Amino acid sequence: MPAARGRPTVQDRSVPPHEQDAVGGPVRGALADAGLTTWEQVDALGDGELLALHGVGPKGVRLLRAVPDAPA
Repeated sequence: MPAARGRPTVQDRSVPPHEQDAVGGPVRGALADAGLTTWEQVDALGDGELLALHGVGPKGVRLLRAVPDAPA
């Protein structure tokens, strides 16, 4: 996947959730608008709470949940 707007192409938890290229722009915008800038904040929310954010659908939740931990 090519880098979009200078963001890294490798998706892992070293990249903040609101900057993940693995999810679409509406999901990134919803996370940023909600002030969710760390993985701990995203992980603390249930799927229903994420789905309640405008711009986050079932696919967005699946993609967020699938982002692996940063390589050691």
